[in-house]
Amino acid sequence: NPEVLAQITDLQVFDFICGNVDRHMGNMIYDVGKNDNGKVVLKGIKGIDNDCAFGIPDVSSNVKVKQMVKPEKMQFIRESMVKKLKDIKSKSTLRYRLSGNGLTNEEIDAAWERLVMVRKAAKKGVITMVPDDYWKSNLLLNTKTIPGNYLSRMKSLASTAKDTFKETKEVKDIHYVEDSTYRRV
Repeated sequence: NPEVLAQITDLQVFDFICGNVDRHMGNMIYDVGKNDNGKVVLKGIKGIDNDCAFGIPDVSSNVKVKQMVKPEKMQFIRESMVKKLKDIKSKSTLRYRLSGNGLTNEEIDAAWERLVMVRKAAKKGVITMVPDDYWKSNLLLNTKTIPGNYLSRMKSLASTAKDTFKETKEVKDIHYVEDSTYRRV
């Protein structure tokens, strides 16, 4: 689903700006269902478990910061995401938008610096800005992905998911189990 690719790139940008150093494929909810042809498809994603967001990770160092994807590896960004980032005109605007969330000035300053890094990378073409209408086509589905970004992780997950969800059954309830796994009932 091309919209899922756009959601993945949005989450990648969001996680970088928020300084989320713990995004991995287990920290997402996957909306999987059948399309009009009865084929099992990934319809959407949502990031969960954001308790490692903000803080002040040193993204400028060469030390890998867990799962964080730096702008030079992001590959694509939606045109509408670039517009949203441009709408945050200053650090004080960001400070205002994040007020009331218990963040320190240092954490907001660090988020601002990461936001500026993404904007610069998009402006220089390091991250390819993709018009919103383009995501509706399937043209990006066969694009080679850069290793280490969310798109490449999702492609490897997609091949696993195809095998896992070949025969879907109605799920009445999903229960959380103590060992942090889900089981179908």
